[in-house]
Amino acid sequence: MRLSYFCGLGLILLLAIGTGWLSGGGPFFLDIPSSLVVAGTCLGALICNFGFRGSISAIASLILIDKMHAAGFRKSAAKTVMLSALFSGLFYLILGVISALGDVSDLSHLGRSLATGFISMLYGSFLALLVVPAYVSEE
Repeated sequence: MRLSYFCGLGLILLLAIGTGWLSGGGPFFLDIPSSLVVAGTCLGALICNFGFRGSISAIASLILIDKMHAAGFRKSAAKTVMLSALFSGLFYLILGVISALGDVSDLSHLGRSLATGFISMLYGSFLALLVVPAYVSEE
C-alpha cells in the first residue's frame, strides 16, 4: 500500500473530526450506545460472511498492511463493512424516529430519540467512509 493511501485516510479523518468540532464541539457527537450498535452490527456482518476466524482476518486486512490476503478478500471485507455500516445507521435512524414519534407530547424524549437516531446514521456513514479507500484500492 502506498503512503498516499494513509495520507488520504488521514485527510478524511481530519476533515470529519474538524467539521464536527467546529460545528458544536465534541460532546454533541459522542454517543457510546450508538457507536457500539453500529460497530457491533458491522462485526456481526463480518462474522456472518467470513466466520469467526475469517472475520478476524477481514478486520486485519482492513487495518494492517500485508500481502498475505488475496486481493478480493480485502475488497469483500471492505464491502461488507461499508454496506452493514450504512444500513445499520439507517436502521437505527428509523428506530429513533419511530421512538420519537411514539410519544410526541414529551419534547425532551423527542429530541433525545431523534439525536440518537441521527448520530447512529452519522457513525454508520463515517465508518463506511473510512473503509471506502480500502475498497477502491483493490481495483
